[in-house]
Amino acid sequence: MTEFAPDVLPPLAAAVAVTAAALVLRAFVLRRLIRAAGESGIGRATAISWDGRLASLLWCVAVGLWGGLEAASLPSGLTARLETLVQALVIGTATIAAAAFLASALARFGRRQGLTIVLTGLSQTVIRACVVVVGGLVLLGHAGIAVAPLMTALGIGGLAAALALQDTLSNLFGGFTSWRITPSAWAT
Repeated sequence: MTEFAPDVLPPLAAAVAVTAAALVLRAFVLRRLIRAAGESGIGRATAISWDGRLASLLWCVAVGLWGGLEAASLPSGLTARLETLVQALVIGTATIAAAAFLASALARFGRRQGLTIVLTGLSQTVIRACVVVVGGLVLLGHAGIAVAPLMTALGIGGLAAALALQDTLSNLFGGFTSWRITPSAWAT
């Protein structure tokens, strides 16, 4: 049976301690958010979405990993790669949390304004997809991949699709605006 290397214990202890401290802080913040949501009438279910809870849990783990990396005496190349992985975890989870937050904010806005068209799955999926694409581009840029040629190709492809679907998109957005202008006409 091999012995546990003694130089692994301090970084492991640091990672566990920092993760535990981050989890305690997370629990405190979540409790405060839920209490504030209950007082304002938003409700516990919409106070913070499941994606936000999962993202904050992964952020606590990422902070703990970062604390363990800071306490470890690893070669600089390995440390840099591991830090890049931890940063990629934070960027990915922030993207998922932002997409969920914006989609739920759009739904909440639509309910307040009395719009049913905003609540469709299409509009929420478009919002989520846009945020995920931007987050993916940020992640690729952080990984050292040049995103300028990719953005150029996406821009040209978007322009070609917009020109090809010009009549369809015109009808779609025309329907959105005419519905918003005269919702009382539909009730009679």
